[in-house]
Amino acid sequence: MSILFERFRKIPSKGYYDQMAYYSYYFYDIKNLSFLEYIQIKLSYLTALYHLEKLNIFNYTADQMLVEIINHENFNEEHKIIYKEVLLLKARYLQDLKKLNEAIKIYLDLFKMNVKDRALRKTLISLLFQRELMSYQRHFAWVVICVLITFLLIYIDAMVIKAAYPHLHNLWFAFYIFSFGLAICITGAIFIKSYVVSKNRLKGGSLD
Repeated sequence: MSILFERFRKIPSKGYYDQMAYYSYYFYDIKNLSFLEYIQIKLSYLTALYHLEKLNIFNYTADQMLVEIINHENFNEEHKIIYKEVLLLKARYLQDLKKLNEAIKIYLDLFKMNVKDRALRKTLISLLFQRELMSYQRHFAWVVICVLITFLLIYIDAMVIKAAYPHLHNLWFAFYIFSFGLAICITGAIFIKSYVVSKNRLKGGSLD
């Protein structure tokens, strides 16, 4: 282990500003370390960029690291672990930017590397579910309309029907129960279908 790497390891794991400063100050020396030490330090630097929201630099550095690692002549298990960590940070970055499709593609690639990863599976289903729900925006508009109609019917019943037309109260009550029930049914159908589609997409490894 090099002295430079050993000193870097003494920086607290959440000392993001210190990690950035150390990497920037010793940049050329760090590049001359063994490849494993170099990418370990660079991963910490990348993590610091992410948490400090240096997004433009983060994106460039993440892409650069992925190329460096995958093209290294000795792509071993330790390199693979760091490669996955960079991909995971990149996916979270895209998720933060609400670029769901791009984030899902990376999460899916990571999941294919380890299909037993429950946390990753949960994240993927959540994102796929979220994306499916967004595709039903027009249907949710009908849910809102049904709920508004329900409140309007309840208001009319309280202010007019009960006072002037009490014999129509039961019929009016049936109207707003039907309207509210329709809103619940549409919502339930959307959620169930979105969840089933999300699980099937993950199972089939398809995003389309």
